[in-house]
Amino acid sequence: MTIDAQERVSALLKPGLLRRARATKVGLAGLEPYEPGFELAKLQALCFSNAPIGLAVVDQSQKIMVANSAFCALAGRSAEQLGGRHMDDLLAGDDRAAERAQRKRLLSGDVQRYVRDLELQRPDGSSGWVRMTVVGDGENPVSLIYQVEDVAERRRYQEHLEHLVDHDPLTGLFNRRRFDRELEREVARAARIPDSGGALLTLDLDGFKAINDRFGHAVGDALLRGTAEALSARARETDVLARLGGDEFGLLLPGTDRGAAEHVAALVADVVAGYELRVADQAARVTASVGVAMLGSITATELVALADEAMYQAKASDGDQVVVVSRGYVGERSLAARPCQ
Repeated sequence: MTIDAQERVSALLKPGLLRRARATKVGLAGLEPYEPGFELAKLQALCFSNAPIGLAVVDQSQKIMVANSAFCALAGRSAEQLGGRHMDDLLAGDDRAAERAQRKRLLSGDVQRYVRDLELQRPDGSSGWVRMTVVGDGENPVSLIYQVEDVAERRRYQEHLEHLVDHDPLTGLFNRRRFDRELEREVARAARIPDSGGALLTLDLDGFKAINDRFGHAVGDALLRGTAEALSARARETDVLARLGGDEFGLLLPGTDRGAAEHVAALVADVVAGYELRVADQAARVTASVGVAMLGSITATELVALADEAMYQAKASDGDQVVVVSRGYVGERSLAARPCQ
């Protein structure tokens, strides 16, 4: 900040109230007094200039009067580029109306301050999340002081935590918690709209334990990730794919009839069997036992039990099988097993 800018900050912070003050500093030999007559406003200007958070003062028309280096860095503009610019020019379009409403309340005295998280727009087209605290310069403010803190890293961490709540950390797929929620929603939809279709597939990897025992858990984890990616690549946008735990996956197919569900199940088995992980000069492969249950007038718990029962039967038949369960009502079911082609 230049001497001229420091003088402007001094005038803005304490107009007409420049006072003399004594201060001390730590020297090599201990405490040494500053010369009498050190102006408090100049100290305030230095604090403003070197504050680690962004600071800016705007007038009642919301034009920036002065900004410190931290604010300039967050806005991606120099002090000269910011001078006289309207604060709204730095905000995303969706934030401007809400910001104007908050400023109006502050200037009218309805609130003493307000705090908002929003995005600052930079000239290069990028943006950055900040926490903006805005206060007036007195009881009847003629200017506003913006305190702006970079919260991009905090938001990324928060989003990461929110992602972990619903996602499997190994594969990036939905976890059982999220899958159960999506399943409950789809079962409720099917109950409201008869004959709307829908199927639940559960699949367990055949021979996965042998892969872990032979190659180690690192290879087993890599195989799970690769299988998840291969399945994701073939799933529709409306399908819900999840890792339910261990080597078990779930696939929810909304609006699907039995014929289409059988086709998808066979395709899923083919995808799993066709994926190969190379370990040195060897290949790590597995197959899948797939159970299919059709949505109908049953609960999500009953649906999962049916799909699991079908999957266990497929596994008991040496794996690499698809077993489909039909259920018109509780107590009626038919099983049809067929090998994957």
